[in-house]
Amino acid sequence: MKLTLTKVARLVEKRSDERDNVALTNGLREALNGHGLYFRSLTTTGATPGVIWQDTVNADSVLYLDAIIVGATASAAKQAKYHREVAAFRVAAGAATLIGAADVIGTDQETDATWDVAFGVTSGDVTLTVTSGAGDTAFWRSRVTALWVPYQ
Repeated sequence: MKLTLTKVARLVEKRSDERDNVALTNGLREALNGHGLYFRSLTTTGATPGVIWQDTVNADSVLYLDAIIVGATASAAKQAKYHREVAAFRVAAGAATLIGAADVIGTDQETDATWDVAFGVTSGDVTLTVTSGAGDTAFWRSRVTALWVPYQ
């Protein structure tokens, strides 16, 4: 293979791009330390609540969550959109505790008022539960953004 000055320049440029990508990846990892973005899906049947998202609150830390949840029936006869924020804390190995009630961000948009979403705690975990109406099979999607802050 004959190397020309142009080919050498392209190889150097490619290597530089690779180094930039590694630096960017490492920077993103550092920036995301203590952060998380989670996408989940769940199918519920009837008015039985289902847990669409659950995570453990790290010992001696505060966890902030921002969740957008969308649900619909297969026939698209019913739909809903919810946006919630909540914070929880945990001291040592104790139980997780919500810091007040979850905030409703904006206005819930739902075609059936029996549908609902709720944050709760189970031992050391925070849960996000979705509920559809009696006789409904609902398909749910959620996007949860998490931010952990350890006690210093």
